[in-house]
Amino acid sequence: HVLLSDGIRSTEALLRFNLNLTPSQFNKINKATTTSSSSRKIYNNKSNAILTRLNRSTLRSFLHFFTKTIKLDAVQLQRMVVSRPQLLAYSVSNLSSTYAYFAQELQLSQAEIVKLVM
Repeated sequence: HVLLSDGIRSTEALLRFNLNLTPSQFNKINKATTTSSSSRKIYNNKSNAILTRLNRSTLRSFLHFFTKTIKLDAVQLQRMVVSRPQLLAYSVSNLSSTYAYFAQELQLSQAEIVKLVM
């Protein structure tokens, strides 16, 4: 259907579609990204939640990084985003630098890095 093409799909719809999220899982992510924790706020402004600020390109880059570089499968990726939605606030360049540090400097295996993000 032309209205469901990837080009016009909203960021929220793209997130739901790519991660195969249930409504309750999506609500959990949305709630977690619009509230503050005791240690830091997950959003910049009170009305500027992560899901509001994410664009499709950023979301695609994020998903690509975790599926191609970290090598998470679809179930692992879904579980990670639902349990740690604050990761959506990080840029892929920061995540990539951190990954390189863990892989090269600390010489962690791929399996150990996957355990860290899960």
